[in-house]
Amino acid sequence: QSQQQQSVVVGGVVPRSSAVFRKHVPISNSRRATILFHGQITSSESQLLSTLHSYFSICSAQTTHEAKMILSSNQVDAIITKIGDQISTSGMDLISYYRKKPQSSQTLIILFSQTAVGNCHLQTEYKKNGVHMISDSVDDIVSICIRALKTIGRDPFSVGVTYNCPICSFDGLMEDELCEHVMLYHGGQSNTTDVTCPICDTVCGNSRLPFPVHLHKNHGPVGRSTQNVPRKQHLTIITAIVVCQRKKDGKFLLVDEPALFGWYLPGGRVEWGEGLRTAAVRHAKEATNIDITIQGILHFDYVSGPSKTRQRVFFYANPVDDDVKLKNIPNYQSRGACWVTANEVANIPLRADDPIKWFSYVANGGAIYPPTLLSQHRDEE
Repeated sequence: QSQQQQSVVVGGVVPRSSAVFRKHVPISNSRRATILFHGQITSSESQLLSTLHSYFSICSAQTTHEAKMILSSNQVDAIITKIGDQISTSGMDLISYYRKKPQSSQTLIILFSQTAVGNCHLQTEYKKNGVHMISDSVDDIVSICIRALKTIGRDPFSVGVTYNCPICSFDGLMEDELCEHVMLYHGGQSNTTDVTCPICDTVCGNSRLPFPVHLHKNHGPVGRSTQNVPRKQHLTIITAIVVCQRKKDGKFLLVDEPALFGWYLPGGRVEWGEGLRTAAVRHAKEATNIDITIQGILHFDYVSGPSKTRQRVFFYANPVDDDVKLKNIPNYQSRGACWVTANEVANIPLRADDPIKWFSYVANGGAIYPPTLLSQHRDEE
């Protein structure tokens, strides 16, 4: 088969038995990454596969048994699966089967599902079993596949210095690519394991700065919002947190945080020279893709300890547009987001109990104080 033929295989698979399927090809970009699509093909799936054909070799399997047969004798670089409506087409069954294979840590797994995008419980269950990304957007899936798999088959001598991921050994990654790879492939893993940064040889882990945080603060694209300030200088930590309620149905916004922390409210640290409200709006946008309007203040708290002081401000907000699509591409800020009711949140794995407390408070008509309480501060003018 020619390379042209290999890149448009549907219903079969290109065997990974030759040198063409090594991560590094020292002569040329002689092969495309291989993606397995699992599930029934309707109009949405046809559009997705048609677009992916332009960049990747595609193999497809409508049943879980067919997909397992392909995976038993071939290595694929990504799996796109659906929930399935019965055991014979179960996406969860396929993921559980594949995650037992040693090579699975280097395989991107995406759940293509409109149902799961709007269901916090389903998102949690699939991500717990190894799904990296959940989306119903063809554009987002194509975009992340291109970004995640572009190094496969690339001539390593054409790009300069590259690194191996110290977690899964995925190789041939430039500095920015390593930063993105770690959050996409390993953002759902705990930070408890000690890891040596391949860029600067710093040992990172649970008792030190976690590896993803180290990458974010010290490497990757210049101009990131997080400032690289030693932790010992962070004597006071100020955090802006958002309780965002959708006007059309009263649902509240939750963020799926990386490293198995659980679901929590949008928010994060206020940076030097940044206003509290500005920080709240920025963090909500980065973690959820939602532009918000601050409507009021719910609560201040202040905790002082021997090594640091923590101040938190809880804002109440509404989306500028109730119908904007939520973020679903995992990165340093979040693994995704979801709208939930005040009654649902108690059954969701949370980072802390604040969502339960404040969703109930707002839903029951609790007092919301005017945002002008902060207007006297120069950085809020």
